[in-house]
Amino acid sequence: MDSGFDDLDYDYAASIAGRAVRSMAEQRIPPTPTNFAVWFQYFAGSHDDLRNAIDLLIDHNRPFDIRTNQDLFETYVAPQAATVGTSERLHALMGAAKEFLATAIADNHSQMQAISEVADQGKAGVDPKALVAQLMDELARAATRATHLEAGFAEKPASSTSSGIRFPNPRSARGPTR
Repeated sequence: MDSGFDDLDYDYAASIAGRAVRSMAEQRIPPTPTNFAVWFQYFAGSHDDLRNAIDLLIDHNRPFDIRTNQDLFETYVAPQAATVGTSERLHALMGAAKEFLATAIADNHSQMQAISEVADQGKAGVDPKALVAQLMDELARAATRATHLEAGFAEKPASSTSSGIRFPNPRSARGPTR
């Protein structure tokens, strides 16, 4: 349900709940939590499409059978319920991604600086074998940092969300995996 319903005044919420229960009884609708959620929203007036659908069913003397009740819930209430908390999960995921990218950028900057220093040594006439060895060491350190960074990031989204979204490895140009 709409998270705005958590802030309703007691008397107003009790009035809506009473109307919902009475109407459910008149229509012979079982007083289950999902059915109540539908009728609470109907009387709260928070969803015009829901109101129109129920009014149409009542106007055409359609029974509120199990399938109809479930369809009303899945169509008008469940999509709203699914979005509650989505913003918080997305915010946490984006924070983890931002941290991941900041670390990847810093590591990339460090790697480029180290490679630049090796290149400067090459201009100074240092033995090419020593330069290649330094370059290989720096590349190995960069690969290790990237592996640790990727492993740390893979743990964060899995523990903070269930979205299944994966961000690309900064060493790869293949893009996100799904």
